[in-house]
Amino acid sequence: MLLPSKILVAARISTGSSISIEVKGRKIIIEEIAEPKAKRLKFPFSEQALLEGLTPELAHADETYRNNFVI
Repeated sequence: MLLPSKILVAARISTGSSISIEVKGRKIIIEEIAEPKAKRLKFPFSEQALLEGLTPELAHADETYRNNFVI
């Protein structure tokens, strides 16, 4: 639904936001739907720890194995 920019500014609604439209009696109520913020995951390891000891050869070990596999 397109709403005039003056209405969006007055209601402090961002362009592209999800909205709820409700009719109560003779009033039309337009509200922005608060979208849940993405939860940041906390992992028990760091990127640095995962990459520790990694070499170009180890990074592509699956390719090395596949190329040397004889059927």
